[in-house]
Amino acid sequence: MAFTPISTTIGPWTTSQLQVLTPTTTCPNSTKEIVVGNYNYGLDFTLASSEPNRAVYNSITGVGQESPASVRISLRNVSNVYSSAITKPAKLANSIAGTQINMLVEQNFSVSNSVSGEFGELPFKFSVTLTVPKHPSVTAELIKRSSVQTIGALFGSDEMLGKLIASIFRGDLRIDA
Repeated sequence: MAFTPISTTIGPWTTSQLQVLTPTTTCPNSTKEIVVGNYNYGLDFTLASSEPNRAVYNSITGVGQESPASVRISLRNVSNVYSSAITKPAKLANSIAGTQINMLVEQNFSVSNSVSGEFGELPFKFSVTLTVPKHPSVTAELIKRSSVQTIGALFGSDEMLGKLIASIFRGDLRIDA
């Protein structure tokens, strides 16, 4: 399977990656054992809290409802998406405002020791933040493809066991694999 750089078109706008995150080799998702859940927020979650620019949903369909998983989604306006970006606004200076979306997934894992009998819960939090310009060329397809590419960067070449992210977790930021 050949790697295809991200490119989308809507109306007169064609958006293509300038510097592509090109892997040495590409693997189908099944090689990395990535299974994407098909969540239905109306059936799988209940709205726990809602306020302007922020909502929290609790899972109602998973196991272990004494410690339900939750999804927090927040939104904020960004006055200048170029202020901390690696690119400059020279060509599209009239569209420097943007939107930032943060999604935080919190879930607990139970842990038990079969020898000592110790048990408890381990909290895990995974956060994704996306900042994009308010520009007509930004489409759902562009966001989806960029998101999948970003998640793929968490895993090394032919990675199936999460060794890369585990080594980063332990403090090794020099990625050689």
